[in-house]
Amino acid sequence: MKAAVLKAVRQISVEDVPTPEIEPSDVLIHVKACGICPADVQKYNGSRNLKFPRILGHEFSGAIAAVGGDVSGLDVGQDVTADADFYCRRCHYCRLGIGNLCLNPKAYSGGFAEYVKVPYQNVFPLPGNISFEEATLSEPLACCIHGFHKLRLEMGDHVVIIGAGPMGLMLLQLLKMAGASAIVTEMISERRKLASDLGADATIDPNMEDPVAAVKKLTDGRGAEGVVVATGSVRAIESGVQMAAKLGRVVIFGAVFPPADIRLDPNICHYNEVVITGSEGYEFPRDRIYAIQVIASRRVDVKAVISHALPLDEAAKGFEIAERTAGLRVLLQP
Repeated sequence: MKAAVLKAVRQISVEDVPTPEIEPSDVLIHVKACGICPADVQKYNGSRNLKFPRILGHEFSGAIAAVGGDVSGLDVGQDVTADADFYCRRCHYCRLGIGNLCLNPKAYSGGFAEYVKVPYQNVFPLPGNISFEEATLSEPLACCIHGFHKLRLEMGDHVVIIGAGPMGLMLLQLLKMAGASAIVTEMISERRKLASDLGADATIDPNMEDPVAAVKKLTDGRGAEGVVVATGSVRAIESGVQMAAKLGRVVIFGAVFPPADIRLDPNICHYNEVVITGSEGYEFPRDRIYAIQVIASRRVDVKAVISHALPLDEAAKGFEIAERTAGLRVLLQP
């Protein structure tokens, strides 16, 4: 089969590799589309350590090409998406039903290829009104749903989203569904415009004004009940903490690579009882099921965050676009 293989830092080539051989409990998926996630970019550019060679890609969808002998309820030809990670289901966190914090996760072969194999438990059938391109966004949308739950919002709360990339724009739509007042801070003008089109109550250009002061002004001096830092920036995290109202919750949604320290005045947490927390992946399978339902119902427009769809042969170009943030979500199509 054809696959985009990462051979070294910023060295990706499309070549023929063996098609994965499935075990009795596996499903082989003929990939139709796979999104380039920021985590993929961090592995591509060396920000995250990685063993080479490697086939990346975990935001994929396609049609079932084969099923193992122990698989039931899934058929060849069925349109599906899937989770690319295997949770051990034995560790402390898996037993609590928190698979996203599994102590022994295992990644299966990547989705930047013609075929990928996954355990049948990881497969999610798609309703007929979702395209393969939209289905790739069900994985990141599930992560957004998980981050949304971390905010523990009340109706009418003010929430700041720092960063209007694909994740921030999907979080924005979830917040509007919940009745929150959403403020978006973003440096790129095209992304601010799209945030406004998708329902943001206000947008802030941090190049032109102090975002902390702007948020305080928009909230009668209180600050925001919720802040989501949807970008991997130390500076964004530090300013996000300063934006929070008393009893506010700051969710660090974007990973920072390479790892770095942040400056934090502990009195902000002490006197204002501000909570700083993180959001990692999503709760399997609940959040992924919700994501598929939300896309199918058209309550979140995931097409709005897809900027490029390129053939797999142009994988190097796709990663270059994604690394430059020259668009939003970039898809590769085998």
